[in-house]
Amino acid sequence: MMVCIDISELYRVDFVSGIQRVVIEVTMRWLQENKQVRLLVFDTKRKKYIIVDNHKYLAFYQGETEQKNYLSKRYMEISDFDDTCVFFDLDSAWMNTMKRSYLLPLLKKQGCRIVAHFYDIIPITEPQYCHEHTIAMFMEYVAAHLDNDDFYITNAYATKMAIQSLVSENTKEEIPCQVVRLGSDLKVSHSAGVIRKKIQTIMDDRPYFLMVGTMEPRKNHKYVLDAFDSKLFDMGLKLVIVGRQGWNIDDLIDRIESHPLYGQQLFWINDATDYEVKALYREAYGVLFASYNEGFGLPIIEALKMGTPVFAADKEVLKEVGGTYCEYFSLKDIDSLNSLLISYLSDDGRYARMKQRISEFEITTWDSCAAEMFNSLGNLFKSN
Repeated sequence: MMVCIDISELYRVDFVSGIQRVVIEVTMRWLQENKQVRLLVFDTKRKKYIIVDNHKYLAFYQGETEQKNYLSKRYMEISDFDDTCVFFDLDSAWMNTMKRSYLLPLLKKQGCRIVAHFYDIIPITEPQYCHEHTIAMFMEYVAAHLDNDDFYITNAYATKMAIQSLVSENTKEEIPCQVVRLGSDLKVSHSAGVIRKKIQTIMDDRPYFLMVGTMEPRKNHKYVLDAFDSKLFDMGLKLVIVGRQGWNIDDLIDRIESHPLYGQQLFWINDATDYEVKALYREAYGVLFASYNEGFGLPIIEALKMGTPVFAADKEVLKEVGGTYCEYFSLKDIDSLNSLLISYLSDDGRYARMKQRISEFEITTWDSCAAEMFNSLGNLFKSN
């Protein structure tokens, strides 16, 4: 079995957020274990795939080099995919110029197995939170996979159920699904050991609450900022937002950067390293997660792994991921968040009990996540 993964988007972007982290963590482990994996980047001019040099890929993501030059001079034609291959879409491939509605039927005809990793289907179920260009590309991507997949992977049962509902609505045959929880052990890059002064100063001046994730409408930073503006800033509390700027949030960015408490009680860090994020998690009083919806909610388990309390929106998928180890608030009213945080801040014993409960949280490691994914791909060949 040769697992072929199109990492064109990972190669194209210069940031690492949720999906990129999953791709890196999983593929690095497979390569380190000498699995039969072929990483590919699509060459739009030649209309074929460039094969990645695995050694250079590992060197870059292990921090041994800062040069992102891991492409080889070898190519893989679309006609080269055969019945020994699994084409596994793990990256954000809906952004790719090689459209899946064209590619997947060709691969399937050649006997190649096809598997998608669906992080969520929010662009379809809740398009109001997504960029308009993403919606059209994502719909094409999902339709192509649901027409051609041998099975698919999700990270939560809530996402599995959403896809099954979509399939039934479109009278398609149900496709087998494997639910694989994501890891929570943060990879530390070549910048390990260095915390910049501006971030160390924030951590030294506690308590602070932390939000981690790309700034986009779905993450609902506005709700949290409204809550802090209504009461929590007046109590002297601090809010630290970590994440790169996404789409359709110019008004929010303007509001943050022009805020009278910006740089004093309100902070936005758009370039934090993995090491700095890990330190910010560790020192935070609590992590706030106010998303309207998620496919998983990686910051929840990353925070719990660090022993930091999490206060999350009372959404089905977040409750599935956080279970009884998190506290939940309603997005219908900012007083729900205010009263929850104040109740903990005014009761040290309650906070201590929450910290004790979190210490019993059983993490899923990236090692076990990667192993479960690879085994599920191998099962495609055992059943034939």
